[in-house]
Amino acid sequence: MRLMALIPLTILLASCGQTKRIQIEGSGQQVLLLAGIQNSASIKKQAHQLGLKTSGDAILRIEGDIDSLNQLEVDENVIFSSDVGIEHESVKGFKPIDGSQYLAKKDFGILEFWQQRPLADGRGVVVGVFDDGISAHQSGFQVTTTGERKFLKRGSQSTLTSYTLEKNGDVWNGEIIEDQDLKKIDLNGNKTYEKFNARVSDKKICLDLNLDQDFSSDECKGAFSETGEFFMLPNTAMSIVAEFDEETSVLKLSQPEEAGDSHGEGVASVMAAYNQGGIQGMSGVAPGAQIVDFDISELAIDAKENDYTMGTILQGLEWLAKNGAEVINISYSLFFSSVKSQDFMSKAIDELVKKYNVVLTFSAGNNGPGLGSLNRKVIYPDSVLVTGAFVSKELDARVWGVSGLPEEGRVVYYSSRGPGPLGDHGPTLISPLSSLTHSSPDEGFRAFSGTSSAAPALAGAATVLISALKQDNIKVDARTVVQALRLAGKRLSAEPFVAQGYGLPQVDQALKIYQRLIAGKQFMNVQITTNRGAQDSIAGRGILMLRSQVGPSESVRIDLKGVISPIAPVTTATDLLTPIKIEYPKGVTGTNELWVSNSSSRFNVEIDTNALLEGTNGEAFGEIRLKDSRSDELLAIVPVTILGDRHSERPMRTQLKVGSQGSARFHINATHATKALRLRTRVLSGDPSGLILSIFDANRVRKQQIRLTDDLLIEISSPGHHQIALAMSGGTGKEAVVEFDVEPVRLELKTRTAKSKTTSLNFANQSSSSVYGIIELIKPAPILARAVSEESQGEVKPLELTVTLKEKVSVGAKMIPLDSADTSYLYSNCSGIVTDAEGKKTLISGSYNSIDEKEKTVTFRCMPFDHGITGFHEQSWEMQIVKEVMPTKTENVAFSPGQQKKIFFSGVEADHYEVWFKLPLGSNRFKIGAVDLVD
Repeated sequence: MRLMALIPLTILLASCGQTKRIQIEGSGQQVLLLAGIQNSASIKKQAHQLGLKTSGDAILRIEGDIDSLNQLEVDENVIFSSDVGIEHESVKGFKPIDGSQYLAKKDFGILEFWQQRPLADGRGVVVGVFDDGISAHQSGFQVTTTGERKFLKRGSQSTLTSYTLEKNGDVWNGEIIEDQDLKKIDLNGNKTYEKFNARVSDKKICLDLNLDQDFSSDECKGAFSETGEFFMLPNTAMSIVAEFDEETSVLKLSQPEEAGDSHGEGVASVMAAYNQGGIQGMSGVAPGAQIVDFDISELAIDAKENDYTMGTILQGLEWLAKNGAEVINISYSLFFSSVKSQDFMSKAIDELVKKYNVVLTFSAGNNGPGLGSLNRKVIYPDSVLVTGAFVSKELDARVWGVSGLPEEGRVVYYSSRGPGPLGDHGPTLISPLSSLTHSSPDEGFRAFSGTSSAAPALAGAATVLISALKQDNIKVDARTVVQALRLAGKRLSAEPFVAQGYGLPQVDQALKIYQRLIAGKQFMNVQITTNRGAQDSIAGRGILMLRSQVGPSESVRIDLKGVISPIAPVTTATDLLTPIKIEYPKGVTGTNELWVSNSSSRFNVEIDTNALLEGTNGEAFGEIRLKDSRSDELLAIVPVTILGDRHSERPMRTQLKVGSQGSARFHINATHATKALRLRTRVLSGDPSGLILSIFDANRVRKQQIRLTDDLLIEISSPGHHQIALAMSGGTGKEAVVEFDVEPVRLELKTRTAKSKTTSLNFANQSSSSVYGIIELIKPAPILARAVSEESQGEVKPLELTVTLKEKVSVGAKMIPLDSADTSYLYSNCSGIVTDAEGKKTLISGSYNSIDEKEKTVTFRCMPFDHGITGFHEQSWEMQIVKEVMPTKTENVAFSPGQQKKIFFSGVEADHYEVWFKLPLGSNRFKIGAVDLVD
């Protein structure tokens, strides 16, 4: 979710009797809207005397110089708002289409591309939307630019709203029963349990939505996949679609998107909407394309249908490909337990690309701004696009109202970055976010952002390229399309490679590159492996070094292998040899000339880590560029990232500076002795209201994201590299400078066993300053049930556990890996069903709060995300159902530097306890240790 700072227009009213004088800060021209006016004639007279322009009556619009506006006196009940006009810019003589400034297109060069190829707008291409569903009635999803039907088919893995009808001759009849607890469709929007008659005859599906025991013409529609017809639900602004299978007699109703549910709508709008809201040109990147939609979030009663795993994702992507999708976007997060499991998934995704010749575009995620926050990079093969979020000066101003961005734009602060776990780059490319799109089915437009918005924009660019290829009767190969877009990237000068990848692709250039690639004149990719940075037995693909772990000079071997387009002439594999020149950043040396072929070549480099870090704030980014010696064309980049992580043993002070939508970081090497870091901040300049702090652990996973605070306690759960990042959400261009004082907190529990009832625990403060806070004794959450995963022919089965509750209690299900990995990004993929004494069932997620003492059965089902497909996995898992508990005892404490002190607790029962420390204010805390209390 994107955090935005609100930037209000400041209007001050000075009292003058029963009237008030307008006082607006600033200078220049302004337009005001006035409402609540008692005497508009009087205000108009004043305005005309001051040389101001007016229009309207009940709502009065006044335009003119701010100094003149500030002389107006109005009734004290009058309210005001600014009315900011939008200036339309021309593009080198090309008249922009209305609305084109509100959706991503311009930064790909598409408006200029359409001057030469106006028909290459996605027509002839079907795109797939893998998301939480889109609504059939939205205006942008009705027709394409050629008048063809836009929205072709909708799928999901849920059978919750499937109903078996009885056949009587050529007519099928049945009854649809609503169920709020199972969240089945509320067909008339009255939020009560109802039974609806259904009938299918003469290829028409009829639903008695008004419950009058009859079927009117408005209540009968054709199957959506065949006709595009849909039902509008009474009393709502939402729609459903229906399908009927004559062989099985099953009627399937696809659930409408709910109020506030706008993610899938936004994705489809950016990618391929046409004339949203009936506004000419208010269209996505590829408005000529048709759409098939797969709803991954549709509710289900069958436990398998609720799994969010790599297997269910692959099945959904395959459904889209089988139903004609040539470009598919997925703006959902993927998770993993190790680099090895990522590599397994990467191979499965690559097979899908090869089998169906489909371009897959993934969002990089909104887990920035930490370096390595795209820590699931290995999950994506080179045959797909991984999209970072570029924020342009124009789009962010017009859609989100953010000003002050640099002219070239920047990578937005929350976009996930590299280097990946193996040292490789982060996103493949960056793509514009901040588009104005369809919102949820019952609301108007929304400002859509995040990498969820950037990914479908890039998918739209790929669609435009494929559309152009088809018009020229050029064979389309998905893997070559991906590489042509990569090589056509335009780089931002102020962003490192690990943040932007190969930059913003230019479609016209990508078309030219594609033709070279399929002609066998150029390698479409150069595979890179290094002898540094391997994890979980997977070879490194770039260079990442922590200064705390390396010396001043390090050697690295880099292996290269040219990859040829699958549709290039067969002789290319033996004939193509490319002489390359190698360009090095400061501090890196090696050979300047080499060659690349379909076999392999290698070279060695020497890295001066001190030279790279010199003059930086602890981050050094270098690029080893491989270029064709003949054409000077860029073939590939080997990223070099050196992080100057400072040891946490001593207090430190540093400063970070950020501007609109920007970010900065510093790095710490936390030792085993450091339990936590205390962070004190001071804003030296700039507005603190939009500043955000993010804390990243040793796995490069963001553990906290909060508004800037002056005192923060950061738990160090495991030693190693940690990052503290500062970002500015929104902004006006004025930079903020923040000073940080970082102090290690080393509070040690000396007692391992003590007596209960009257308990004395001994603590030692090894910190260099005083520590004030609260000591908590907490019983570990009781485990009500547990199980360990088992493998069957290489496939890990889901785990299911059931408990019976007879008390007011909160319980939750979770999965714990039994083996450690070099890196992980875990996700508890659990769901459940509660069954009461009467047999009534209710769907729940991974937790449940029992509010009474009535007996009920709770069944949880958990499945590791990256074990949803058949294959060999070494990771084992434990599932637990745990009971939530509160602190047993708390005591306020104060420790001087180096002080040892006894803390007394009374009335504590004998048991095993965890001992925690927290600040007096706020919820930040860390675990000190554990103690056994005995009688």
